[in-house]
Amino acid sequence: MYINIKWMSVFLFMLVVTARAENTNISSQNIKKMNNEELIQLFLEGNGFSEITERIRENNSDQNEELGKLLLRHWKESSDAGLVKARCLQGLRLVKSQEAVDYFITQLFDGETKTDRVLAAHQLGILKNASAVPALEYAVSTDRGKVAAEAISALGKIGEPAVPSLMRIWEDKGLRVGCEERIISAIGYTKDIRFRPILLNVLEGKDDLGRDNAARILGEIGDATVLPELKKYQNDSNKQVKENVLEAISKIEQRVQKEEK
Repeated sequence: MYINIKWMSVFLFMLVVTARAENTNISSQNIKKMNNEELIQLFLEGNGFSEITERIRENNSDQNEELGKLLLRHWKESSDAGLVKARCLQGLRLVKSQEAVDYFITQLFDGETKTDRVLAAHQLGILKNASAVPALEYAVSTDRGKVAAEAISALGKIGEPAVPSLMRIWEDKGLRVGCEERIISAIGYTKDIRFRPILLNVLEGKDDLGRDNAARILGEIGDATVLPELKKYQNDSNKQVKENVLEAISKIEQRVQKEEK
């Protein structure tokens, strides 16, 4: 008997799609009836995100604490270093789990290996919780390697609450040396206008990679008061610096035009 492989493949594909659709429909009908444990399990399988966010919006501290405990437990127990752990961290950030922040701060300093400590800093950056800022700043001062570099990045991802820490790190030459590019990248995450003097000083310097990044970040910050300084470099001898300066000028001028309308 002749079997058309192509059409058989299409048929099997449609069966899978239909089964998934049916499972999705079942989940949609019953999801609100699920307890938190069932909901977390569904979330880790790639569904239930909207229901989790809805429960978080209820601002029930006991419920959010329970969700945080469940997500942290699954994170610890999962052997999947990829998707499942990433979803756990996403959920932990949404519920603002202080227990998770405290756990990763402990790992930041007491992790069994340097890799554990680097990953803890990275995870604190994903959680974006301001309460981790003092620990991350301290980690930069006590570790001059990969842990410090990842802690700097985490501070940048946390954003505005970490601006004073990033400024102190930059101003301390002992901490800054060797980490300049990482700090500038972290500054770029924050897009905070308070870094304007630092970025202009970098642009005036001799490190072309740092100058390139400084010009780009000044454009992203979008402060019109830096235009006169930026225009000094619109014919810079370094092609990449010149391109980023021109792009920054264009971004800022477009923003000014929009604000004037």
